Amino acid sequence: MIKWSHKIEDRHMKGTTPFGPVYIRFNRANKATAMYTLFGSTHKYIPDEEWMEDLEGAQLELERIVRVEQLLRSTKELTNNLET
Repeated sequence: MIKWSHKIEDRHMKGTTPFGPVYIRFNRANKATAMYTLFGSTHKYIPDEEWMEDLEGAQLELERIVRVEQLLRSTKELTNNLET
């Protein structure tokens, strides 16, 4: 669901989703230190488990976050349709 750029620029990697851009920020040792979603407002996520600190783990966690966002929006849309 996330289309990732193929390079890390200024210790950030950008991805695009249907809801907006996402970013992973890395430290100088190439460990993920934060993940951001910009879906109308900015949300910051800090890796709280060791597996989220590498590139693949951070990407996987952002995929999970995007899927949750998709489910929330679908549920909201269905609820609105039922109310009308």
